Amino acid sequence: MIPSLLELRLKNCNINEIYLSHTLHNFSTLPNIHHLDLSSNELRGPIPTFHGKLTKLYLSGNFLNSSIPEPLGKLRLLQVLDLSGNKLTGHIPSFPEKLIELDLSGNYLNGSILESLGNLRLLQVLSLSSNKLTGPIPTVTRKLTCNALPCRTFLN
Repeated sequence: MIPSLLELRLKNCNINEIYLSHTLHNFSTLPNIHHLDLSSNELRGPIPTFHGKLTKLYLSGNFLNSSIPEPLGKLRLLQVLDLSGNKLTGHIPSFPEKLIELDLSGNYLNGSILESLGNLRLLQVLSLSSNKLTGPIPTVTRKLTCNALPCRTFLN
């Protein structure tokens, strides 16, 4: 890979034989990557651990089939995370406080919605629809406010 690469956009490129954790195609080792879009491909397997300066991660519309790794919550610069339309299971972990957009719709996530999502002060878009979530919607989630754009919350 190219170590100085800042953005990589390979959306809808029919990438089908790459397992993200495979050492020859490990996008998570790009130390300077800010924007990674591998959505609408046929990627399979678990979500790898990403490092560095990642601010936007789009992995929607693939066949990723693991739980959401806890280290994603430690990417302190992450602003946009789209994991929609995969086969992800397990609970929703905590996420970095700079997150503006979070789309986890169309998976098999279960458990309850964390109240900590309501503490993401910059969050403007939250989509959790089409999962197997249970329990009440936390009060703090209903109190999300947005500074620049109208908030959109999709919980159906």
